[in-house]
Amino acid sequence: MCNTRGKVRNVTSAQLSSEISKKGAVWVDVLNPSREDLDFLEESLGIHGLALENCLEETPHPKFEPYGGHFFMTTQELHYNKGALIFNELDMILGPGLVISSLSGLWPRLV
Repeated sequence: MCNTRGKVRNVTSAQLSSEISKKGAVWVDVLNPSREDLDFLEESLGIHGLALENCLEETPHPKFEPYGGHFFMTTQELHYNKGALIFNELDMILGPGLVISSLSGLWPRLV
């Protein structure tokens, strides 16, 4: 999926690479990623497989690790909902002109 001017659409790996080269920077946001989502990002953008594997696993603590030309970062978000504390994980892969955010769990509406 690619969001361009407020419109979300499916894209091929060639289209995603084209968006990156045209704009110089891209932010890819993936909610509750599947293995197929992450395989697509690995093939399309050359992201290290272990960095993407981290997006599928729960990490109980903050983490920041280099993977080739990218960095993987994870942190936890905490909020209160209907009498319960809810923990969610935010994973990010950062590289030149690229941010990939991977959210898992039930995130509160921010707007």
